[in-house]
Amino acid sequence: MYEVCYEMGVRILIAEDNYTLRRLYLKSLENFDAEIIEADSAKETMELVSSDMFDMVICDIEMGDGMNFETIEAAAGMGIPVIAISAFENYADECLRRGATTFFSKPFPTRTLANAVRAQFEAPTG
Repeated sequence: MYEVCYEMGVRILIAEDNYTLRRLYLKSLENFDAEIIEADSAKETMELVSSDMFDMVICDIEMGDGMNFETIEAAAGMGIPVIAISAFENYADECLRRGATTFFSKPFPTRTLANAVRAQFEAPTG
């Protein structure tokens, strides 16, 4: 599955194996000037991060076919900000240690995700 949802400014990869949550994340970002690519497995997420250029990666940590810790490291190593998401708060330290810029524990208000993305791309003032 490789789906382009919006074609405009920045490129964001959303990696989430739960279809309903992916739809919620997409809905929360619909007003952004962004091309959004979806991945529904850890393997696909790593392949996309390794082979394509993204301005941000938003990824679920524990997906049906594996964990995304290596994906966080790969993206962070390329200077790509990563928002890590998990139902397990105990993954927060590991995600941040591996290079995630932000960690959210499920469930969280979708506006929280939109605010984090907005903050990442807002030009500094002053």
